[in-house]
Amino acid sequence: MPADNDSILAEFAAKLRGLIEEGARALEREDQAAIRLVQQKLNHFPDESPSAADALDRTALLAAIDLDAANTRDAAARIRSRSDEVARLAKLIDAAAQSAAGSAETLRLNSVRTALTSATDAISAFKSLREQLKSDKPDESTIKTEITQIIDSIQLLRNRIEKV
Repeated sequence: MPADNDSILAEFAAKLRGLIEEGARALEREDQAAIRLVQQKLNHFPDESPSAADALDRTALLAAIDLDAANTRDAAARIRSRSDEVARLAKLIDAAAQSAAGSAETLRLNSVRTALTSATDAISAFKSLREQLKSDKPDESTIKTEITQIIDSIQLLRNRIEKV
């Protein structure tokens, strides 16, 4: 991953963290207009982010869903945890950049490809969920199944990233 991509990813991680913190503040104020505005920004984040920012995209979309939660206190806690997750992802990006700079051969490992496949699967599952939520009559059982698939995909991705 070239150094330019690393700085771009770090920039988008900072942007996402700012959006998530803005959402948390809007939740704390119970400002519905601000919440909707942040949701729109979070939903458009994947459209603006680089293709290598799948984990950030997933976090943005999960944060947008958290803003929809009925219980404001629970949603505020979850949205704060997303901010922490973005910070963790930023560290992972930095660590990956340092590792890549040290050895281009590391990037060719099968475990990296497997982790990327898991990330792609997780993003695909999340996009499917997003489409289901956009429908006029979302099916609750389908949504529940898709959320379970996303959680499983994310856990698998985290496990594979830790092995890299």
